[in-house]
Formats: sequence, structure tokens, C-alpha cells
Amino acid sequence: MARSWLVLAAYACSGLIVGAAVGGRRTSGGPVSSVRVFAKSLHWLAAGWAVSVVWLWIAQIRQGWMLDPSLATDYHTSTLIEGLAPALLVEAMAFFGVAWSGAAPDASLERREWVHAFVWSLLPNVLILYTVHLIVIGGV
Repeated sequence: MARSWLVLAAYACSGLIVGAAVGGRRTSGGPVSSVRVFAKSLHWLAAGWAVSVVWLWIAQIRQGWMLDPSLATDYHTSTLIEGLAPALLVEAMAFFGVAWSGAAPDASLERREWVHAFVWSLLPNVLILYTVHLIVIGGV
């Protein structure tokens, strides 16, 4: 039963059910562009990276305060700078990739490309967030 829901979700994300639900015809002007989907997935990847860096930064601040609350600290700005610099680089690549590839012909295709990009960047973001979870909660 769980496998059938997984297959149904995969087909829904790929847009196959959307076309079948409207009498077998497509609701948008054409297929999704792999280049545009890749550029949009870089946006999602940069967002996941930034969230994980901020989570790690907050955990470092809390740990520093718990170990010695009277100790002067720099609020671990090096973690923010070193962690957000790659996220900004990936976001810049995403911005230029979207600008280079252009917009989708219509709004429904644009939404479908964002859904595809989210699905494609879901696993890397989950792995990044799980790694930070292991570092913060797991005591690695």
C-alpha cells in the first residue's frame, strides 16, 4: 500500500496525472526544461544549506552559553561567514542560471518546474539537514 502511494506521488510530481485528469491533454504549452529545473533546484539547495548553517550556528551559541555563560564570545560569526558563503555562491549560480535560461512560456509550466526542482533538491536538502541534526543532537 505504501509503495502505491509513493508511485502515485512520483507520477503526480512529474505531471503525468495532471495531463490525464484533463481528458488526456496537457495543461501547459510543453515539456519542462531541464536547464530551468536545474537552475531552480539550485535555489532550493541554497535555501536548505542556509537553514542548516543557521541551525548549526544557533546550536553553537547555545552550547557556548551552556559551557561558560560569563565568557566573552564573538557569537560564532566565523560559522556564519564560512557557512553562508557557499550558499551565496550557489544562490548566485542559481540566479544567473534562471536569468540565462529565461522564463517558462506560461504560468502552469513555471509552477510545474518549481515542483520538479523541489523534488530533485529534496534528497540533498534532507541529507544536509540530517547531517546537522546528527552534529547537534547526536553528539557527533
